[in-house]
Amino acid sequence: MNGWRPAHALFLCVCGACELVLLVFDRTSAYIAIGAFAYGLILWTITRACISLDEASEETVLKTTAKGWRLALRVLVVAVTLSFVVFGRQWFWSSSANLALQHLSVRIGLGNGDSALPNLLLDVLIPGALLFLLGAKPIELGLTSWRKGAWYALLGALVLPIVVIAIWFGKGHGAIGLLLVFLVHNLLSNGFSEEFLMRGMTLSHLRAFIPKEWAVVVQAILFGLFHLAPLGRHDVNWLTEVAGDIAMNAPIGFFLALIALRARSVLLPGLIHTTLDTINNVMG
Repeated sequence: MNGWRPAHALFLCVCGACELVLLVFDRTSAYIAIGAFAYGLILWTITRACISLDEASEETVLKTTAKGWRLALRVLVVAVTLSFVVFGRQWFWSSSANLALQHLSVRIGLGNGDSALPNLLLDVLIPGALLFLLGAKPIELGLTSWRKGAWYALLGALVLPIVVIAIWFGKGHGAIGLLLVFLVHNLLSNGFSEEFLMRGMTLSHLRAFIPKEWAVVVQAILFGLFHLAPLGRHDVNWLTEVAGDIAMNAPIGFFLALIALRARSVLLPGLIHTTLDTINNVMG
């Protein structure tokens, strides 16, 4: 595979450098980052064991086929969406559109101030509709049925979440209703929304310009930076903020991209992502 060694070596170097920064300034986050990398590797190992390699499939899924002006406009949609997520989210939260979404959010039980419906609208529905209007096909965005063996990979990925949730209930903290709210929120706010945005839209259009292996690395680092604190805050140590967000999130974004390619769908990484955030809710 062209670019495999330098792409992955660069990624490990970036994550390693960020890890060193955290070991100096924030050891708790450093240990969390090591755990995130290890768990992502476990998830990828499970997926590899359950779904056979099909290089021809990976060369067609999550890869835009657009050319010329259509490609330029699609890249613009992706770039504007990513920019808005990073820089424009604060503005949206104070808008009348978000107010209407929060009313709907309360009605369906997610509560006021919830990010699920805004994220679904901004990360999936609007940019997705624009891409389809510009001729995008479902396979380019990973909106296809997953491959044989994906169910087994999902079952393997559910082992740790089930154990954590069982402990949660065993300690008397759990409630079925609250668990359902966590799952619905995480699926809409992060699980499917972020997978569609990063592994579907971003990875697909990066592959129009760079090889698959480099595209996986670039979107993973972008995924880490995607979690940065809002710009303009003066109470943030930006060295540890950047290092922490890359070290803790980029490895997960890297392995979820590999899982999406192997499964031929963003559905499997979307469900896995949902369980990851649910573990954080339960343990938090």
